[in-house]
Amino acid sequence: MSHIVIYTTPSTTLDLLLIQLLKVISYVRPKYQAGITGLLGKSSLLADDWIYHGRLCTPRLLFLFTNCPQDILMEKDEEKIRR
Repeated sequence: MSHIVIYTTPSTTLDLLLIQLLKVISYVRPKYQAGITGLLGKSSLLADDWIYHGRLCTPRLLFLFTNCPQDILMEKDEEKIRR
């Protein structure tokens, strides 16, 4: 089981504000982890790893760029494979 976050953008480049947002989340998460661990620890139905880490597993982030650059679309299949 995994948490999947899909980040979609109509652009062909990554928005640098997303990197800042992820850094903020990384900074804030440990501040709340003890409280979440305490709440989850009250349940006897959860695995110890889930209680300790405050989540079942590490989330996965998938980037989806909906507009592909024209030069990539026009390439031959052999050139795409090499990339």
